This record gives sequence, C-alpha cells and structure tokens, in this order.
Amino acid sequence: MKKIALSIVFGALMTASLAAYNPPAGGESLFNLSSPKNLSGGATAAGGPIFSATADSLNVNPALTGREQRVALNAGYTALFSSESKNESNFGSAAQLGILIPTRYFVFSGYTNGTFIDFYEMHVGNSFNARAGLAKEIMENLVIGLSANGGFAWGHDSDWLLGANVGALYTLGDLGFLKDFRIGASVLNLGKNYKDLKLFGMDATESISDFPTFLTLKGGVAASVFRNDTLDIAVAADVTTPFFQNIILDFAAGVAIKDMVFVNVMETVNFREIANSHKMFIPAIGVSFKFDLNFHGNSYAEKNDWADSEMVVSGAFKTMYDSVYAVSGGADLYLGKEDTDAPEIHLFGDDED
Repeated sequence: MKKIALSIVFGALMTASLAAYNPPAGGESLFNLSSPKNLSGGATAAGGPIFSATADSLNVNPALTGREQRVALNAGYTALFSSESKNESNFGSAAQLGILIPTRYFVFSGYTNGTFIDFYEMHVGNSFNARAGLAKEIMENLVIGLSANGGFAWGHDSDWLLGANVGALYTLGDLGFLKDFRIGASVLNLGKNYKDLKLFGMDATESISDFPTFLTLKGGVAASVFRNDTLDIAVAADVTTPFFQNIILDFAAGVAIKDMVFVNVMETVNFREIANSHKMFIPAIGVSFKFDLNFHGNSYAEKNDWADSEMVVSGAFKTMYDSVYAVSGGADLYLGKEDTDAPEIHLFGDDED
C-alpha cells in the first residue's frame, strides 16, 4: 500500500512538472548559441565526433578539457536573422570569449558569453553569462571536471543565475572497427536559473519555466568509424533530459581531412519544442580550418615555447526554427605545439648519448 501511495505521489509530481515545463524556444541551448563549434555538433558530451576541447566545451561537459596541454584562446560570434513579421527587430546576436590554461595539477577554463535575441519565436532576451571550470585526468582513461557559472539578464524585467555543473569523460579506446570510442556524461544547471523574466515560452500562452532547466542530464558517445592517413570519419550521439521533462537528441557526424580541414553536421530533435510547433529539421553544418602560426623572433613567445603555434578558424550555419537562421564564426588560438612524443625511460647502466 505504501509503495502504491508513493507511486501516485511521484506520478502526480512528474505530471505537474511536465505541465510547468515551458522555457523559451532555444532556452536550453542559451550558452551554446555563440559558438560555431557547439552549434554544428563539434562539441557533444563525449567531445564531438572528431574530438575537440576548448573553453566553450564547459557548456556541454566540464570534463572535456582535462587532457589539454596548451594554453588556448577562444572567440566566437553568431548573427541570427528572423523572417517573422511580428518582431520589432529581425536581428539578434551572441558573442563569446574564453581561455584555457593547463597547470601541473588541473586544467582551468574560463568563458564569458553575451546573448541578445528578442525574437517572438525565440525569445531568450538579453543576458551576460560567465563560467569557470577545472578538469583533471584521474586515471588513464577517466577525466572528471566541475564548473561554476553565473549570469544576469535584463530588458524584460531582470533576473540572475548562479549554478554548478559536473561531468566525466571515459575513453575505451578501439572497439573493433570503432576507433577512439568515448563516453561522456554531465549534470548541468545545478542552481538558480533564469525564470523571473517577461519572456515568451515555447508555449506562448503560459508563463516561462526556469531556463536552462535545473538538473539537466546529458550523456553521449562518440567514435571514429573510418580512419587512415588522410581521412578520419566519426560520429557522435547525445541524449539530454532537462529534469526528466523533455528529451533532446543530437546526432552528429564529422570528417577530418589531413587533420587540417574539418566538417561537422548535426541534427537536433527537441521533442517538447516540436510539440509546440517550434520545428528545426534541417541539419546544422560547420567547417573549420587549422593552420600553423610562426612567432619565431618574438622573445616572449620563444621563452614560453609558443614560437610554433596553431589556429583553428571555424564557421557554421544553422536553421534554428522555421523562421530563424544563425550564421556563426570563431577562432581558437593554441599556443605552442602539442607534445605527442612518449617519454624516454633510461634504466641504470644504459648508455646515454
């Protein structure tokens, strides 16, 4: 009898929470809108199809940066356009800056984001957000991470955000024809999120619920399905459940050519948004180019082993909804070269050159 009563209470609570779930369309991806990589599937819970980790990886899984060896600077900007005649302005934007700093004990990442989108069909408003995280490889195959974030929103009344996020990344290695098989998981938005704002939810007839949603669980896998000296073809899939009130599926595919040109394609299925007529069935696409930078002759760069560095320039296009389109660009500067050489071990009695 007690079990039956508990089941009834639990079911009633879940029904009530489902009825109350009404974030703005696009509210669950608020922190990802300014990143061409995040928009196009280059970053998922397991690090994207072709693994990549920069400061904005904090938004999906704070553990992703735990193996990074170089200082990295990140910048991104997204312009959004709406064809909806109800809007006073048909232009919105989002911008970001980030930094990643490896230390002896952990990898630190910091990230700031500003979002200014006042569309009727994607009414996330104006906000400034900041995030900082630490990640560390605690075992050969396991990385963990945590981050804290805060923010302030204005323009449609004002509100603030303060929360924490945790994540893990486990690398299984090669499984048959699957190479670099990875599993990622994160728990996001643990704290107070935006709610006391006069915005339109995805169901415009109801008041908005908090967004991004408290206790959002995210999990995913990624692996290469074909790899040779020229090509690396990989896939990734994520499942996201905002407090068990919605299911969001992400399917991404990536191709790396000579580790210099990268193409990502991602399809997102947000079931609650689709049920409220906010459709987005056209896959996002992103393209990145990596090239070397030469800082030889710069004494400061040479002193810090940054004379040989790399930059990745990215662009992405995504149809957010039937009438909203996003064009995004960004750059990541990696200071120094990644150390890919195994350490040399000399035993007693060995001759050394």
